[in-house]
Amino acid sequence: MRGSQYLLSGRIVQCKFSGPSVLRNNMCANHEVQDSLSEGIVRQYLTARNFTNALDAFEVEVRKRKPHCFQPADILEILRSSLNESNLRQLVDLWCMLENTYFVRLDPDRQRDAHDLKVYFFKTFITQAVANKRIQKITEFFEKLTLYFAADSDDWRSWYALPYTIDPPSHPDYCMFFTKTWMDILFLSMNNFLCIVFHEDLCQNNLLHRMEVLESRLSENHCTQATHSSQPPFGKLLDDCNELGSIRPLKR
Repeated sequence: MRGSQYLLSGRIVQCKFSGPSVLRNNMCANHEVQDSLSEGIVRQYLTARNFTNALDAFEVEVRKRKPHCFQPADILEILRSSLNESNLRQLVDLWCMLENTYFVRLDPDRQRDAHDLKVYFFKTFITQAVANKRIQKITEFFEKLTLYFAADSDDWRSWYALPYTIDPPSHPDYCMFFTKTWMDILFLSMNNFLCIVFHEDLCQNNLLHRMEVLESRLSENHCTQATHSSQPPFGKLLDDCNELGSIRPLKR
């Protein structure tokens, strides 16, 4: 284990977790194993039902499917593209997916961290649009800002003046967001945060782990029944059958 960091509220917070490359490899490996198990179950079902055409079609789709897993690098690439191209729709859609799929299950502290990162990325989005003089994108952003954040949010109180500021890169409220150093820190912070989130999600939803737990419980129950039960497994059934012999038809 080694320490890593992600940015929160203008400060660097230390967190302990395995390195990003280790986590990424572990996530890929576990998802590949789970995919293999799922595919095996589907094959067994289709074979048992003699659905040969469906099985052939399934095999074709499996071969065409590209290997995939949850990798922070893929998400960061989309985020970077959204900022560089001032693609607000893409940024919003990606963040909604992250919130609805992963962030919604986080504890309150981590959800606040996710919100802070969201604010930072949206602020960086608008500063990039200003730097590239994309007037239409700037107008669109502020028209839709209240859809993504509370209208009276302190995070944005001073930012409504950004389009009317003469030299935003030199303004104390905005200057940090125009620097390359800020961009590097922001993406490094997001990378580390996603590694933590994906790792925790994988631990909580690990199919193999759940199967091992279930198998262990079944084994324990079997041992307990074999040790403590003095009655044969089919004793109750045999007793019921023996009672049949004592039943006599009523005399008429």
